Amino acid sequence: MCASIASEVSKSTESGGADSSRSSSDAASLGQEVRDGKFSFRVTDFGVAGSEAGLKPRGEFVIVALQVSNIGNEPQSFFVQNQKLIDTEGREYAADTMAALRINEDAMALDLGPGFDISVNVPFDVPPGTQPQYVELHDSAFSAGALVELAR
Repeated sequence: MCASIASEVSKSTESGGADSSRSSSDAASLGQEVRDGKFSFRVTDFGVAGSEAGLKPRGEFVIVALQVSNIGNEPQSFFVQNQKLIDTEGREYAADTMAALRINEDAMALDLGPGFDISVNVPFDVPPGTQPQYVELHDSAFSAGALVELAR
């Protein structure tokens, strides 16, 4: 799991850092289920990893551990690259698909049948010292997304 490759990320206490269109009252917490389209998501853990995980980030990786379930009535494709990380300054980061392929046993574009679920670690390559605040989870590139606050 993510804990084996990540160290704890400290919670930012800076005020006013996040984009004003996103607020913690709209976001779920770690461990809570959120839904977007035909998927339910649960963030089970997150942390920072570097080259010790066999990866070579430009900065450092924030790795978000997810449980993804198809709650629809037909197959739905899950893509790592549809997920976003948002830091305390409101900057958005894309998932690193190549790193995701290295740290996950399953392919990163999966067709999940109804009722099936997967556990996946989603890495985001960020500048050193970046303080993650949210992960925005999507069932497709065009969906509204569901926000989860990354706080312990």
